[in-house]
Amino acid sequence: MVLLVWGIIGYRIISAVNPDEPQIKAKAFSANFNPKINTTTDSFSIQPVKRDPFLGTLATNKGKLKKRKNTVAATAKSDFVWPQIVYLGVVKDKHSKAENIYIISVEGNQTLLKKGKAFNEVTITKGNAKRLIVK
Repeated sequence: MVLLVWGIIGYRIISAVNPDEPQIKAKAFSANFNPKINTTTDSFSIQPVKRDPFLGTLATNKGKLKKRKNTVAATAKSDFVWPQIVYLGVVKDKHSKAENIYIISVEGNQTLLKKGKAFNEVTITKGNAKRLIVK
């Protein structure tokens, strides 16, 4: 009787430590992806605004800008093409009153220039830390 009780206890301990793994059935699935192509087009039209969306009042002609006529002299046209100019920054000494040195790239060639100096027919006329005016 003692052997039978200890046998049952040992069997339960061993079966609890090493449980039987359940069988997993692999499902067959297709890896093909065929999205639906939406061929409908969305059309809309732009209508003029008759009511101010913030105030709820009717729009007036006061807020509209007057159209200016662009007049260009026939002799002002030129075939000049600007080179690609990139302003990269400024170098300056905080403690000195020396002139600023500007870093620019003209057609991919990087250079350091002071005000009034030229590189590849590009001359610096004015500049600060945020913008640069060239001629």
